[in-house]
Order: sequence, then structure tokens, then C-alpha cells
Amino acid sequence: MKKVNQYISLSISYLALVCGDFLLYGAGIFLKKLLKNSEKQLTQFLKKLIEANCEIFKRNEWLFYLFCKIIAWIGKIAPLLAAYSGKDFSCIIKFLFGDLWYCLTFFYAAYAMGTLAEHKLPFFIISIAMFFLTLYGAKSALRKFLKEH
Repeated sequence: MKKVNQYISLSISYLALVCGDFLLYGAGIFLKKLLKNSEKQLTQFLKKLIEANCEIFKRNEWLFYLFCKIIAWIGKIAPLLAAYSGKDFSCIIKFLFGDLWYCLTFFYAAYAMGTLAEHKLPFFIISIAMFFLTLYGAKSALRKFLKEH
């Protein structure tokens, strides 16, 4: 099996995250214009849902810039919420730093785990378990923090 160049893989992953952020930011601007004067029941429901999520985004803005790709549901659409809540385009730069952090962290963790898997299987299994336990703990702590604030 041929190995994929790690730098190409990292670049493609980061580019996918960046493109997604740009698309979602544009979708947020579009949705704000679309839902602005609509009186239909479905659009009113969508508007309330987005505005409720925007409140969560506004209260924890810096968390979303840095950790938005890790947070389930609302984190994936954080660029949309930023655009919908009226943040200017410079917020995309903050999302780009969060994307880079996310991409580098998980890429090098996967790279290290792959290297361990090639050489030491028992250590690899323990490391995988520790990684998922840490990820679960961080996710639980972040959820608790978001509920409290």
C-alpha cells in the first residue's frame, strides 16, 4: 500500500476546513437576508432556532473561534452563526486559526498513533484508549461549561 504524503494530507484537510468556513459564512449572510421579512411558520421556526444558537455563540465567542470544530452540532455551524449575528468578515481569520489548531492537533495525533501502531501494538492500544478517554473528558467538561454560562 502506498503512503500518502503527510504534508499533502495536512494541506487538503486544512483547505477543506477553510472552504467550509467560507461557505457557511456566506450561508449565514444569505439566511439573514432570507429570513429577515418572512412571515411563514417554517421560516419563523428556523429563525428562532438560529437566533437561539446565536445567543450561545455570542456568550462563548472565543471558545467557538478556537474549538468550533470539536463542539458537536453548534460548533460545526459557528461561521454561519457569526455571519448571521452580524460579525464582520475579520472573524473568519479567527476561525482560520481555530481550524489550523484543530487540523494540526488531530493530524499529528493520528500520525503519532500510526507510528506507534507500526512498532508497538500493546502500547498503541493503551494510547488509543487514553486518547478517547481524554477526548470524552474534554467534551464533557466543555458541555458542562457551556450549560453553566
